[in-house]
Amino acid sequence: MGSEPVRRRSRGVLAVVLIVLGSLLVPVAVVAGWARSSLLDTDAFVARAAPLIDDVRVQNLVTDAVAEAIEARVTVGPLAGRALRAATADVVASDAFATAWRESLRVSHGQLVSALDGDPAATLAISRDGLGLQLGPLVERVKAGLVDRGYRFATLIPTVDKTVVLIRGDSLVSVQTVYRVVRFAGDWLGLVCLALLTAGVLASVRRTRAMGWTAVGLGFGATVVFVMLAVVRMVAPASVPVDLLSPDVVLLVIDTLTAGLGDAAFGVLALAFVAGVGVWSVRPALTA
Repeated sequence: MGSEPVRRRSRGVLAVVLIVLGSLLVPVAVVAGWARSSLLDTDAFVARAAPLIDDVRVQNLVTDAVAEAIEARVTVGPLAGRALRAATADVVASDAFATAWRESLRVSHGQLVSALDGDPAATLAISRDGLGLQLGPLVERVKAGLVDRGYRFATLIPTVDKTVVLIRGDSLVSVQTVYRVVRFAGDWLGLVCLALLTAGVLASVRRTRAMGWTAVGLGFGATVVFVMLAVVRMVAPASVPVDLLSPDVVLLVIDTLTAGLGDAAFGVLALAFVAGVGVWSVRPALTA
């Protein structure tokens, strides 16, 4: 008889430990799973990022980058330079350029993933300054558009092998570390989290109460993800150099790429709510 309270207490402690661990892993599992499916998969990333070119702010950014790359290789006067930028802006806003943008994203992302995997052949998306978006395919599209519009000097534009740096070299080690963690844990961390929470409920003597705390833990994890997103939106614009990306473009990119993360966190929050309501609805019957 004396061992029964000890056994119950031990099960209670084990349940608390398992539920706490599972709850702490919820935000990590959500972020890792989202990154694994949305950021590391080339098709998913392109589908998410390609519409960015439809925004005027991104079009202006790409127009400036492409025009500067051309002017660095072809000497043009002030009038021709203004005409070049105007024509480049028209090309960048075209459907044909949107296709080239999509393909450039696909090539750059594929080579970025290969580079982070340690593939020695993936060098085109890497410069001394870091990793970024290749301008070569975009310049070729602009060149073709300029030729079609009657700008003869466009035929003199050579092949451009330039990368717009998106991740600076001094951040590569951190990016590679995060990439490896996501690559390793993205597929199974959610299952581990679910297993810990389930084991915590099963180990508990008072399973209804344990299920209630599990719902709280899920809600806590989802809330942490929302807080992380809010912090990123506040910090990122100030941390990215203005000469690289303007603050409004940084926010646009963040909101576009993390939309799926917010949806995933909302899904977990909804699950927590349903579980909490379920526990609340059955508890009177169990205590009656």
